[in-house]
Amino acid sequence: MKRDKQLDLYRGLSMIYVVCFIHVMYWLKIGTEPLNSFILVEMPLIFFISGASLSVSKSSRSFVQTVQSRIKRVLIPYYIYAFMMVFIVALLSVVWYFWYPQIEHIFGIKVASKYMFNITTYRWNDIFAILSCSNIPQSPCVWHLWFILPYLILSCTFEIQKKALDRVNKGGYCIMCIVAFAIISAITNNFLLRYIFCYNIFMVIGFCYYKNIKIKRIVIVGVISVLIVAFLCWQGAVFCPMQNHKFPPDFLFVAYNLIFLCVVSLLFSRIVIPEFKILQLWNERGYTLYLYQSIVFFVVFAIHLAVINKISNNFIQAVLCIIIMFFLSTCVSYITYPLERLIMKQFHIIK
Repeated sequence: MKRDKQLDLYRGLSMIYVVCFIHVMYWLKIGTEPLNSFILVEMPLIFFISGASLSVSKSSRSFVQTVQSRIKRVLIPYYIYAFMMVFIVALLSVVWYFWYPQIEHIFGIKVASKYMFNITTYRWNDIFAILSCSNIPQSPCVWHLWFILPYLILSCTFEIQKKALDRVNKGGYCIMCIVAFAIISAITNNFLLRYIFCYNIFMVIGFCYYKNIKIKRIVIVGVISVLIVAFLCWQGAVFCPMQNHKFPPDFLFVAYNLIFLCVVSLLFSRIVIPEFKILQLWNERGYTLYLYQSIVFFVVFAIHLAVINKISNNFIQAVLCIIIMFFLSTCVSYITYPLERLIMKQFHIIK
């Protein structure tokens, strides 16, 4: 089957959107409401594209083969990244111990503790957090790691759902996924369970309906989603900040992102994205760029704190930080991506 190059470009664009826009606005606290809430659509989009990618792929794998593939493509690169981040924590521990007064002076911030970075305080629960992809203690800017485990679980188990979708009505199955999420949301606040059932909705929709749905149906789903959001707000749900509806995800978050997907689907059904090399790079190296953004953000955070933060206009601050984040992330990928591939080849994980 001919490769869907537009889908690759969508993936590249979505990774730029997450790393260089969403995280700049949130992590550097540059964005303000209600803009922050309106733009919080990145993860449903990522999972929609993941589902769409599976729909255009004709390769058939067993569950075991799928798990093996996901371990190679998701888990092993994460562990390589985690090892590097722990190494950075070790270096920062030495630097912080001897130079923290100078750091306070240079950046004009009050450091809470001389031992903010101290790898010798690592305990078994810290090691477990690293192994379970949930955190790298003391490592700066690792708030993005929450995504890895639900993505790994969904991508490993989706082969089972594909077999079910071959036997049932796709529209009915999507409704069943939404109902399942509603039930899980009602009975638990467990973040991981809510992530899995929430983002599975968008993955299933991407698989079922990418380039396979009439405009009329998109409009109907969009209108219904608007009515659901309006009803929930009328019932007392507060739209802003949307971050409160994302962690953990709730029904308002799902309905709002369904509206966004409908709008984007209508828009991009009429637009052909040029095949820019930079988008192809962000598609090919997307996961690596996503992982190592923490290193880049540590630098961007310092630049923002020392220089850009002194600019009074938030818009100019945001534009500068987005440009710097994009440029540095792209440059760093020329080190991290080949290094990651080299390590995996040395261990015969990839050829």
